[in-house]
Amino acid sequence: DCAIICEHNKTTFIAPNFAGEQILYSSILTQKTKRRHAADVPDSVCCRKGTDKPCVKPIPPFRKNHEGGHFCSTDENAFHYCKEKCRRCCGICVKPFDHASKGDVRHKTIHGNMVNITWTSTEEDLEVGDHKYKVGESAIAEMCDAFCYRSGRGHSHLYPCDAGGIENCPYDAVTDRRRHRPDEQKWKDGECYDEVTHDKYWETINFEDPCIQGVCDIDMCKNYCGNPDHPEESKSYCVLKLWHQPVETLSEASLTVGWVSTKGHAFTCTHE
Repeated sequence: DCAIICEHNKTTFIAPNFAGEQILYSSILTQKTKRRHAADVPDSVCCRKGTDKPCVKPIPPFRKNHEGGHFCSTDENAFHYCKEKCRRCCGICVKPFDHASKGDVRHKTIHGNMVNITWTSTEEDLEVGDHKYKVGESAIAEMCDAFCYRSGRGHSHLYPCDAGGIENCPYDAVTDRRRHRPDEQKWKDGECYDEVTHDKYWETINFEDPCIQGVCDIDMCKNYCGNPDHPEESKSYCVLKLWHQPVETLSEASLTVGWVSTKGHAFTCTHE
């Protein structure tokens, strides 16, 4: 048979084990990471592998090539997956290879461990939930979408600054949902970053948001009313979007009941 890769965009074929292949990591992973707690090293890592499928057409005897194009199936309607990968977990897009050309521009995947991410911080160490990391360590212990859920309301993502510094950065926090981190001289990896909202991050990397909006109000302001009347598990949050412009009146926040703080946050709660 012909050994040339299928010409449908040299599309990656996803193996039947679509729920995620479990690859065991033992001492190799432990050596690559310098975690403070042995429990931080995952027993297994969820990832998906693909393979470029070769052409199935036979080459006639005494010929070097067959006629026509190179295809991985004799079925003209055989499904070919898009081969774009999530930049964090390398999850392969589950949509057809030509979905973008048909107007469905965003990719979608079943996310796994963040095998392609390393931690950075303005400090030497950082804490993510119950885990502790050092700058430069792999984020392989964290699941891509679960990390966003756990980060919760009002979290943001770092994205490399493409302007080279704050003096050239064109983004506006309110209109672009992206802003330059002013502490660029403090990053331990020597890079400079922009900070982007959760929704803008997934738009920027051109993947569908893996989180169900409304479950934890991910893109909403995380400031909350500090009145002791509110129990810890039932906070009254500002009703506006993350990085919103300060408001002065309830009507600016489309509210008729509540109050506005001196810093321009709007709340629905009332207190005597």
